[in-house]
Amino acid sequence: MKHRAAMTHNTHTHCGSRRAFTLVEVLGVLALIAIICTFAIMPILRIIEEAKARAEQSSLKLLAAEIKSTFRMEDLEQHNVSALPGEMPTVLLPTFFEKAHYASAAESAVLFYTGTEACVDNAWYAKLARLRGQGPLNTTLNATEGPVREIVFNNYKRRRILIAGPQNEQYVQRYLLLSFAFPLTAGDNFEISPAPSEALGNSMADYTSWFDGIYNHSWGVAKGPPAGWSDKWSQESSTGKTYAQRVLVERITQRRFEVTVNNTSNEYELHMFANMANTNDFEDSLNKAKYFVDSTGLFDATGVFRNTLFGTHRGFLEGRRVRAFRVVIPPPPDPLNPTPTTPQKYPMYSFLINENTTVTMQD
Repeated sequence: MKHRAAMTHNTHTHCGSRRAFTLVEVLGVLALIAIICTFAIMPILRIIEEAKARAEQSSLKLLAAEIKSTFRMEDLEQHNVSALPGEMPTVLLPTFFEKAHYASAAESAVLFYTGTEACVDNAWYAKLARLRGQGPLNTTLNATEGPVREIVFNNYKRRRILIAGPQNEQYVQRYLLLSFAFPLTAGDNFEISPAPSEALGNSMADYTSWFDGIYNHSWGVAKGPPAGWSDKWSQESSTGKTYAQRVLVERITQRRFEVTVNNTSNEYELHMFANMANTNDFEDSLNKAKYFVDSTGLFDATGVFRNTLFGTHRGFLEGRRVRAFRVVIPPPPDPLNPTPTTPQKYPMYSFLINENTTVTMQD
């Protein structure tokens, strides 16, 4: 019995001799855990950023589809985003494109804004907001709610930008929708070369070169920005990508179509108009920026013409309403009454142009 008790006593003594971890050991373990977490968190952050970028790219695609849907709307001033200068009656306001359009003076080299600039009632985002049912706009973009906020800001609280391409391309009108997928930081100074403009004395070729540099750039792949952009775009962000690689784009195209006039009548002229403010808006067409083609190849100076019996006018924007008028050829002037006779125009039909079209009129 004594021997067994001694053994029991020794066992309890051995168990009570275990020592705790020292402070150095605890700190070492915590440091190791922190290192492991650092390596584990970085891939997670990249996955989150990539998911946000995919979501934003999907949003851009939806916005692009919404913009294209306006190309067929006849209310050019309130709803149609493709209401470009020279493509609509001058009595109406053209679409505002972020100060990046050939017909507008470039006020700043900064391509995107923080949202503190004033809302513009004829801007592309205002037209989309009206389609979504939003009423009057607020004074500044950062004060907007509802559809406008959803349109102009991405999930990084950065502005989305829509730029209109050159208007001298014969078969297409291009647009570029950009979104800057990185957080807003105070003091950011991401600059590009200013957009050339007619007001600054630049040619349309200058604007085309500037636009092509952005439109054709390998966004998301190339580490550097287009020529003329600041070096800051080449710096790597926290995700391991450069800021240039985090610019998301959606390219939008609107086709242009030809209208061929085939008039074999000896009694009537065939006049074609587009971009009319109303059905009687064919007077003084040269000053209202409307296309006009007749059997002698006459029309306004916005496009190319063929001065033959089968005159061809190219460049009608997709979705525009084209109206055909039969015009009575006035008799020769009377020497005794030299007052010219006003030609009488009679509407024949109209259509929304969606393909190359030939219009024929016979006696």
